[in-house]
Amino acid sequence: MKELRKETTSGKPPENPLSSSTPTDKKKPNGQYEDYWVLSKEEREKGFIRPLRFSYKHLGKDLDLKRMIPIEKYFKENAEEYPQERQLRYINTYGYVGFIPNTDHHSAILGRFVKQSDLGSGCGHITKM
Repeated sequence: MKELRKETTSGKPPENPLSSSTPTDKKKPNGQYEDYWVLSKEEREKGFIRPLRFSYKHLGKDLDLKRMIPIEKYFKENAEEYPQERQLRYINTYGYVGFIPNTDHHSAILGRFVKQSDLGSGCGHITKM
């Protein structure tokens, strides 16, 4: 498959090869890359267009909250693995409020702890541009 011709958003020559995810590794103070790839004018004239988005929805973290176990109940059920000192550290230091077990039985990951901030993320607001 022939690779599409790419240009940089800045119009400057890329520092990285065309196969890289960004034309430069330099970042702005806000963490965004200084430059990005776009399709070349020739490619757009062939009918390719730049992606266009009119709005996006703030989703937050993808958590299956129906399966979440309150942290106190989880620690009570797993008291041998989590002594009192460790329980207090998980609650007071890390701020965990729940645990979501992993349903993939082929995975070594047992699940994930959830913080209050995880529950409040994703307001569902739609931002229009």
